[in-house]
Amino acid sequence: MATGARDDVRLVDAHTHTQPSAAAARAFVEGLGMPVEREGTPADLVATMDRVGVAWSLIVSLVFAQDAVDAAVAGGADRDAATADVLRSWHELNAWAAGAAAASGGRLRAVVGVDPVLMSTAEIDREVRAHLAAGAGGIKVAPMFLRLRPDDERMEAVWRLAVELDVPVLSECGATAYGGTEVFGHPRYFAEVVRSYPALRLQLAHLGLGAEEDMAEVVRLSDTVVTDTAMRLGGRGRPLDTAGITETIRRIGVDRVVFGTNYPMIDQADHAAALRSLPLDDEELHQVGYANAARLWGGAG
Repeated sequence: MATGARDDVRLVDAHTHTQPSAAAARAFVEGLGMPVEREGTPADLVATMDRVGVAWSLIVSLVFAQDAVDAAVAGGADRDAATADVLRSWHELNAWAAGAAAASGGRLRAVVGVDPVLMSTAEIDREVRAHLAAGAGGIKVAPMFLRLRPDDERMEAVWRLAVELDVPVLSECGATAYGGTEVFGHPRYFAEVVRSYPALRLQLAHLGLGAEEDMAEVVRLSDTVVTDTAMRLGGRGRPLDTAGITETIRRIGVDRVVFGTNYPMIDQADHAAALRSLPLDDEELHQVGYANAARLWGGAG
């Protein structure tokens, strides 16, 4: 995909699921029922970043906690013991991500994954503060995997803490159900959250994934809410709908969309080329590709 001089436009990838090892990446990707096509490690990601002009990428920690607990219990494990095991996995992944970010010389950033179903308010507070101090720069939630809507009262601990600490939250978001369950992460469920926490810095994933009109409404409720392009710029056998995705980005607002890929499920190089190929003008490309993420997550990167 030729992009010409726009290859020099610097980007930020504000949504990756980079893993500690190739084996961990394989387990993660296969757990989502997707083919394993990339190594999924920081070294592999940074090599691609260097090649395609990505200034920094965000490591998004995610554990399929509810599924893991349920599977363990179905296999005969005690629920409390299974929960403790899963929480250890959360802590270890968060610790690794924060450490990887701290050691990357600014090339990688990380968010702290939390689970308001399995973690108490005090546990969320400790987890977030500890890993922010170790190198992370925000918080991560995934309503569809939590089986919890963002406007559920159990999520209040996350929103309050993010505002108190003035750090962004990245949330998975979309109109599609996971595993046949309720659509917990629909953009419309974030409206009351944004109204209740006007200072909340929030990145909602995937351009709303089937609820783009609702996403356009939600991001306009606050100057500090954006959405990302992860998995929406073609790839995995889907052709790039150049006109359609450009229209969607402009409808949501070029000032409210940030570039993201979902690496390693998506090839970062392909998504970068796809973004640069869109009929956005130079300023629009700079906003979506770099400036909006830098504004939300802080620093020039």
